[in-house]
Amino acid sequence: MTEKTQDLENRSRRQNLIIGLPENTEGTKGIEFVRHLLIQLFGTDTLEKVRPLEVERDHRTLAPKLKSNERPRIMIARLLRYKDRQNILDLARASPNLKYLDFNISIYPDFSTELQQKRRV
Repeated sequence: MTEKTQDLENRSRRQNLIIGLPENTEGTKGIEFVRHLLIQLFGTDTLEKVRPLEVERDHRTLAPKLKSNERPRIMIARLLRYKDRQNILDLARASPNLKYLDFNISIYPDFSTELQQKRRV
């Protein structure tokens, strides 16, 4: 039963990206911000050569807001298409020094804690 639950959780996270951004950079229109951020980082011709990039939703983790000197909460963005997510992850691996407004940006796939521990082992 536990394995089935973990499988379902990881499948639900399949189209998610974890984006490391400073707090409050997204403003009030997070979906549009994420879309424009990704296009700015990787270019329109790279991401939107077949169809427009569509972000389904985005949010910060539910941890309380931290002080300015602490590490910011991560942002989770869910893309409409899995292929777009894979394309972005491939581009992020190819260019390790991503910057937005002089901040380093990191982009990772979203996995459950259990799966992350299994991959470490």
